[in-house]
Parts: sequence; C-alpha cells; structure tokens
Amino acid sequence: MTNLPADELLKFLFSHHAFDLEHSGSTLIHHLVGTWRILKAWGLPSTVCDAGLFHSVYGTENFREVAVLSDERRLVEQLIGQRAEQLAYFFGSMKRSSFYSAAKNINSRIVLLDRRNETELYVTKEDFAAISHMLLANWLEQRPRAPENIVTKMDYKFRPILHIFDVKAIALFNKGFEKRIP
Repeated sequence: MTNLPADELLKFLFSHHAFDLEHSGSTLIHHLVGTWRILKAWGLPSTVCDAGLFHSVYGTENFREVAVLSDERRLVEQLIGQRAEQLAYFFGSMKRSSFYSAAKNINSRIVLLDRRNETELYVTKEDFAAISHMLLANWLEQRPRAPENIVTKMDYKFRPILHIFDVKAIALFNKGFEKRIP
C-alpha cells in the first residue's frame, strides 16, 4: 500500500489522457473520481478506494477504451500498491456474467472468468467483497446519466445480490442515487 496524495494519482491519470476518453455520458476521469468518492463515502479501506480510482484504466468488458496499457501494471502498482492494482486489474479483466454467478454462491471457491481469454481468476472472499463494492460504486456513479432501460436492467442484476454489500452501499442503492428505483 502506498500513501500518495490523491493529486499525485490524478496527475498519473491525466498524463494517460483519462480526461479525453468518453465514459457513460461523461469522461473517464469524472467516472473514476466519482467511483472513488462513493467508495470513500462508504468508509472502505484506502486500498479499495484507490483500486476504485483505477478500476477501468485497463478497459472493461463494457468499456473497451484503454487508458493504461497492461505493460504499465508495475507503474500503477508503485502508485497505489500491489493489492489495489490487482483489484483494479481483476475488475477490468472479469466477465460480468461470472461475477453475478459467483455472487449467488460466495460460500464456495470464488472464480471469475477473464474476458480476454476465458481463463479462471481465483479471488479470495475479501477481494471479492472489494470488487463487489467497486462494481456497485461503478454503477451508482454512472446511474444518474444512464438511459432508463439500462437503469432497469442493471438494477435488476443487483437486487438479488444486495446481501453481499455493506449497509451503506445498500442504502445508497435503495435511495436510487438521484433516480428513483421502481
């Protein structure tokens, strides 16, 4: 874990043009910072918050733009620490369908599938909890800008797995984060 000030982390993201990339009706930098703020508001450890600040820099299944190449993982690790970087990498690598399947049975071994090559990514329960909160914060940050059909679809995906989240995260989800959930 590192204790770099947020402005140092933001300088890195700006140097990788995160402000130029469009994301969910805004920019990638806006989305990353918004996700980080939600995780901070939930009182999650700095490792998880920092992972949230970098959660989409390698691209994701739904966001194909890449701000940081995988060749630069060591550099990101130096900035945010090994565990935070690994969480961000897992977040970007996982197939979302494998996450939702795993969330329905977290008492067994947790396996996510890599979206790039279908290999298995084994994660601990602690890391799965962190990734889960990152995923919910990711959704809640962009939810106010999402079209209503996407809101309905995504809310439907999260409802059956709300039991895996922290109380503050559930409260924010139920509040609808500025949009009413039916």
